[in-house]
Amino acid sequence: MSLGHTIALAAAPILAVAKISSGVIVAKSAALGALAAGAIAIIRNRREFGRLAQMNAAQLRDIGLTPADIYDAGRLPLTQDPTLALARLVDERRPRDRHSSTSGE
Repeated sequence: MSLGHTIALAAAPILAVAKISSGVIVAKSAALGALAAGAIAIIRNRREFGRLAQMNAAQLRDIGLTPADIYDAGRLPLTQDPTLALARLVDERRPRDRHSSTSGE
């Protein structure tokens, strides 16, 4: 048996552990990356919400919101996006297209 073959046999268990560890490391890195992306999104959305919260009642009315809407959205848990909640609220309030009705006109 050559020296190279002996070294390869001795190193095989170490390499196997390294492969398992690298797989775990990759999985944990992906999870941390997703967590970081989520945290960045939360920060960005809360910053945008802060801009909305600085608007006066007339400005809010122009975009279909009220100060009470801002107050309610600000009370949402940190895990929920207040800007998404406000966008849904505006969408619900928006009048639907008259041409899509089935009135037979």
